[in-house]
Amino acid sequence: MLTGIIILQIEVGPVTTKGKAADYQTSACFLLSKEISKSGIKCNPKQVAEKLKEELSKNITCIDKIEVTGPGFLNFYLKNSFVNEQIQDVLMNGVRAPGCSKRMKIVVDFSSPNIAKEMHVGHLRSTIIGDTIARLLEFMGHDVKVGII
Repeated sequence: MLTGIIILQIEVGPVTTKGKAADYQTSACFLLSKEISKSGIKCNPKQVAEKLKEELSKNITCIDKIEVTGPGFLNFYLKNSFVNEQIQDVLMNGVRAPGCSKRMKIVVDFSSPNIAKEMHVGHLRSTIIGDTIARLLEFMGHDVKVGII
C-alpha cells in the first residue's frame, strides 16, 4: 500500500489536549494520505496511521507504545526507563549542546528598540529573539558575532 518516497516536513509535538495521557502526538497521517492519494494510491489517514504504527514500532526503542486514535491521529508513549535515563543524564552531566560537526562563523543581526519612539514590550521582541538565537549558536560551539541594527 505505501511504497515510494514522499518528502514532507512532519511535526510531532507534545500533547496539548487536556486529559490526554500520550507524551507526543501527530496528525501527519492526514497530510501523508493526501500526498499518497495524489500518486494514484487510494488510502485514508487511518490506514496510513496503522501502517506507520506497525513500522515505527519495530524501529524506535524509546517508545513504549504507539496508538492510533480517531480518524488517523498517532499518539506516542515514551518508555519510563528512557525518560528516567534522560533525566539521570541531565542531573549527572548537566545540559550539553548537541554535537557541532563543523564550527562556523555566524553573524546574527537583529534590531534594537527605537529610542525615538515611546517604549513598549513589542519593541523587545526582535531583540530577545536575536539574542536567544546568538546564545544558542554559541552554546553549540559556533563563533558568533552579533550585529545590532
